[in-house]
Amino acid sequence: MREYDLALEDYNKALSLKPDYIAALNNRGLVYRAKGLVDRAIQDFDEAIRLWPGFALGLRNRGNAHSAKGRYDLAIRDFDRVVDLTPDDPWAYYWRGGVRRAQGKYDLAIKDMDEAIRLDPDFAKAYDRRGVVYENLEQYGRAIKDYDRAIDLETLDAAFWYNRAHARYFKNQFDLAIADYTEAIRLRPSAAALVGRGRCHYAVTRFRQAIEDYDTALRLRPDFGLAYFNRATALVRLSEYNEAIDNYNAALTLMPRSAISLFGRGVAKRARGDLAEGDADIAAAKAITANIAVDMAELKIKP
Repeated sequence: MREYDLALEDYNKALSLKPDYIAALNNRGLVYRAKGLVDRAIQDFDEAIRLWPGFALGLRNRGNAHSAKGRYDLAIRDFDRVVDLTPDDPWAYYWRGGVRRAQGKYDLAIKDMDEAIRLDPDFAKAYDRRGVVYENLEQYGRAIKDYDRAIDLETLDAAFWYNRAHARYFKNQFDLAIADYTEAIRLRPSAAALVGRGRCHYAVTRFRQAIEDYDTALRLRPDFGLAYFNRATALVRLSEYNEAIDNYNAALTLMPRSAISLFGRGVAKRARGDLAEGDADIAAAKAITANIAVDMAELKIKP
């Protein structure tokens, strides 16, 4: 029920009555993790594992907590132990594969997902996670095949539709990507999915529709700097330079060293006649990212 403070009171009482209550330590750690108190969660997992060194669930939870803190080597150590303890559990390989992906060890991550799928051929999340790894390797066709399988198995998971849309965007399958983003938004509205769909509309020059998506994204998440940048860029394509500059300013307030926003603002300023200010923004953008002009040219944003 997400009543975390009340849950903590109960677990604290349970542990006051029985300090070596392993399940209570593990579950209190999960509550701390849900509250964002990851180090405090790890303390509880540590104690549970000290009491029962073969506690696979505690090791898994501690591994996930270490991963959340970016302590990937410690996380891998825990997941290696989980795999040793429960070699037939597909989730053990799934979690370890996720950490290996975060480490950039994509071949090992795929190997873990392969094993998870071998153990459970209907493991939708493993297909999805393997698809993400293939995307990291820019193997978008293979990624889409995995997302297809994940969606076939669990049609109502918005993340699967979102991920397939993302891969289809990079395959230039914009209308298919829009359909997937639309389904993801229907299942679970999110600013990220709206921005993704807006990018697809932008790619096929439907700038007004793109702006509508960015508008909605910003209503859901007013601090989404990338949405301001994308809306500004669509406004430049519509020659609405003053409003574009306002949006670039908003993006830069949230992302002060955003080379793409500086460059875009410079282009908009030059287009409305402020050549010196525009050139200064473009120079500042190039100082941050030397090849920024090439990146922005892909969006058709040029001085």
